[in-house]
Amino acid sequence: MRRAPILLCLLLVTAGCAKVQPETDFGKVSDIAQARHDTRPLWVQTPEDEAFVNSEVQAILARGVTMQDAVRLTLINNPGVQARFEEIGVGKAELVQARLPRNPSVAALFGFPLFSGGPLASLAAQAMISVSDLAEIKDRTAKAQAELEREVLTVGRDAMIAARDAKLAWLELAYAKRSVSLASDVAAQAKKLTDSSKQYRSFGLTDEGRMAALEAASAKALLEVAELKSRAAIAKARLARLMGVTAPFDITGPVPEKSLPLPDPAKAAEYAVANNLNVQAAAYLIQAARSGKELEKVRWLKDFEVGAGYDYDIEGNRTLGPGASLELPIFDQNQAQRAKAVYRLRQAERLHQDARAEAVEEVQRALEDAGLAKQTADALSTGVIPPAERAAAWAGKYAQAMQLSELDALTAKLELLHARLKFDQALMQEQAALVRLEYALGGPLKAE
Repeated sequence: MRRAPILLCLLLVTAGCAKVQPETDFGKVSDIAQARHDTRPLWVQTPEDEAFVNSEVQAILARGVTMQDAVRLTLINNPGVQARFEEIGVGKAELVQARLPRNPSVAALFGFPLFSGGPLASLAAQAMISVSDLAEIKDRTAKAQAELEREVLTVGRDAMIAARDAKLAWLELAYAKRSVSLASDVAAQAKKLTDSSKQYRSFGLTDEGRMAALEAASAKALLEVAELKSRAAIAKARLARLMGVTAPFDITGPVPEKSLPLPDPAKAAEYAVANNLNVQAAAYLIQAARSGKELEKVRWLKDFEVGAGYDYDIEGNRTLGPGASLELPIFDQNQAQRAKAVYRLRQAERLHQDARAEAVEEVQRALEDAGLAKQTADALSTGVIPPAERAAAWAGKYAQAMQLSELDALTAKLELLHARLKFDQALMQEQAALVRLEYALGGPLKAE
């Protein structure tokens, strides 16, 4: 009999000391980023945090942004990512709220004589606590905990999407800059070829048809340069937005070119199902729905309160005794909410199945894109560029020996530059596919 008051006192003391402290939950997001990108994000909450981030931004922009720097700045300075981090605090607050019992209620009625002054004529008072609310705490807390775990994973997923996009923007900018250099060489060679062909035409060494084709090729080369410069500017603007910077910057560091052996498709799909953040978040959605279903089973008995009352009447009689209040579940027996919880659970289970299928599809698509880009790059590097280099060298050699026209030598060099430009673009497509594959897998790319 003594345990009930003691447990109630402990509950009241614990509830009074409840605080919202989401640091541990944010640590899970930090671990996600560390495992996937070898860097930890920062949830900016204090002036000291802001000062640290500003110093990091200035230091990185001053030395040039590597791909790893782009990811780091995205995770510590992107406003959208920082806004998503706040959801962890919201979820933690909801969990703390779910653990708290409803406040007890106290009511009092003071009676005074109506037509004559005098002392207090009567007093009625009662204190009540909700038993039905206490019965809900276990399932309510389990539901809120599962929802928090799901929110942590979705926040981590969104942060990883931003990091993935920063990598893609950095890659596009890096390869666009290289392609601009190659395309500018193509345009310069095309112009030189066009100018030379005009001289050859004056000597009758070329015809009007070839002359027109060269002029069109020269104009097309200039358009390619303009398009690549535009792509580079767009990629730089996107990278700046993702990193949350407005100051001028340039990128630096090695551009990844080496192909990685691709994992086995079946094993990659299995790995994605186990590690993809969307799949993991969907699993917690099922847990939350199951706890919600159990919670609605408890809620059929609503507003059941127990307590004690005190009564003092005009004749001086005093009474003290227990009291109870119950909302009779005659019409509303919570049947609608119980049915809704069943639908939510079934929906969560199907969303989990959909997330698994989507993860497998993303892996397969990224593998196909990476494989195709790799085949293109390999074909260009082994089957196209070497003979084009030999042809350009042979044409240049015999042009110097006056045994071949300079026009033919320039044409061969132009073909070589075009092949190198296509090879550069294939490398970029392959590396971009590998970045998307890493995200779909839910972890670093691991080849067999």
